[in-house]
Amino acid sequence: MATSVSLCRLKREIIQSVYMERSANSISFSTVSNSLLLLQKWYRQMPPHLKYDVPAPPTHRRAVAILHLQYWSTTILLTRPFLLYLVIKHGTLASSKRIWFERMGKMCIDAAQKSISILTQMANDGTLSSLTAFDSTCILRLIMIFILAYAHTRTPRYSAHIEKLVELTRGMEQIGFTKMVTEETPLRLADLGITGQAQQNNGDANGSNGQVHLDDEMIAQLWGNWDP
Repeated sequence: MATSVSLCRLKREIIQSVYMERSANSISFSTVSNSLLLLQKWYRQMPPHLKYDVPAPPTHRRAVAILHLQYWSTTILLTRPFLLYLVIKHGTLASSKRIWFERMGKMCIDAAQKSISILTQMANDGTLSSLTAFDSTCILRLIMIFILAYAHTRTPRYSAHIEKLVELTRGMEQIGFTKMVTEETPLRLADLGITGQAQQNNGDANGSNGQVHLDDEMIAQLWGNWDP
């Protein structure tokens, strides 16, 4: 419990320092770096029985998985502005800054990939839940990250990750927020030109090349609506 509380406190401090106090057109590299160091220190000091690679009794598996999802989501919270800037401002970034932005963007994508592995294992364990909005909200945030990752790199595995996340929501109990996510997410993806792997392959044959239709206005709308 104390470990979870300390992570929540650290997350609040990160939101305050990175999102509330920074100016609209700048990101403090030193603030982000210091916050990442604090976050990684918390992770290293995690009690051994809470580490993800240590077998946990069935009654504890969800709690441990959620703790690690919270850690990776906080990492994403810190680094996702860099990935967003890479997509919408790549042409205006100075080469010296672009290296840093690429590094932070990669860290964001790596954290999202760690998260999808945890969610997949939770599905296998039967611990994904529709009784709380956390699981579905986490899935939506990861979809947004992989949309940006695909838009930036055109790497096929990122579109495959999106498809996997949609599949996870379909496998959950269809009630409440989860039902809404399952029904509406494919529509939003279709608006972006991401309509499922099989359909995308057909589109490639017709010359669309799986193009993601992103512009500043679309990203701003998605960022607000997909990150509750």
